[in-house]
Amino acid sequence: MSGGAEPTTTAALALRLARLEARVGRLERPAGAAAAPAAEPLPAPPRLRAIIAATAAAFGLPEAEIRSARRQGAPPRHVAMALARRLTGASLPAIGRAFGRDHSTVLYAVRRIAARAAADPAFAARLEAIAAAARRQAAARGGEEVPEQGRISG
Repeated sequence: MSGGAEPTTTAALALRLARLEARVGRLERPAGAAAAPAAEPLPAPPRLRAIIAATAAAFGLPEAEIRSARRQGAPPRHVAMALARRLTGASLPAIGRAFGRDHSTVLYAVRRIAARAAADPAFAARLEAIAAAARRQAAARGGEEVPEQGRISG
């Protein structure tokens, strides 16, 4: 690093990693090539499917609504993105691709949900219940586990 102290917080490290991943993405495109147009979300990996299913069930929505472009699904989608980050440890760009969103949208969702969970114990308990349901669904879908990787934090 040039001229500054090494980042020490998880958030600082995550932000740095996201910036590096964005740079790599730009470097991998041929010179003069335009960015790819927004495409349909990629099929979610198995663990992420369990998280999406549990979140959709908790909010009484179809799974497709969580991944859709409609704003109505934004709050539940933010919950699913935050849980995906917490439970899978996947990178922000990888989660963004699964939802058809940019990594910065995922970062916004993670921070927003973390702030709300810190301020509202009932909401934090609901997140824990959704995470537990996602773990059960993942295990039921073929024995894969969704490990606990700590509490949601921004």
